[in-house]
Amino acid sequence: MTNPNRGVLFVQALGQKKRLLSEKHPLVTTSLNNIAGLCYNQVEELLVEALRQRKWLLGEKHPSIATSLNSIAGLCYNQVEELLVEALRQRKWLLGENILLSPLASTI
Repeated sequence: MTNPNRGVLFVQALGQKKRLLSEKHPLVTTSLNNIAGLCYNQVEELLVEALRQRKWLLGEKHPSIATSLNSIAGLCYNQVEELLVEALRQRKWLLGENILLSPLASTI
């Protein structure tokens, strides 16, 4: 499991950066990113542990196994989608604001 103190430290760092630098400083976004990454890691670990326990308690063919697998797949899908959107944002920024890269990029 992830060290729970890391989350507290990330939140403290975020507060200090906001006070010292401003809410719109790039280092504030780094702290937000660190907190989000930690949350994703914890969620993924918990979902995988739930799957492991369900398999052990209920057996491989129980309907709850499909529910756990679906939850893990949904998390993975969201992570990939967010990476894609961020990559499109960065590419759009590098190429210029007025360039439309795809229908997905227009939602950015």
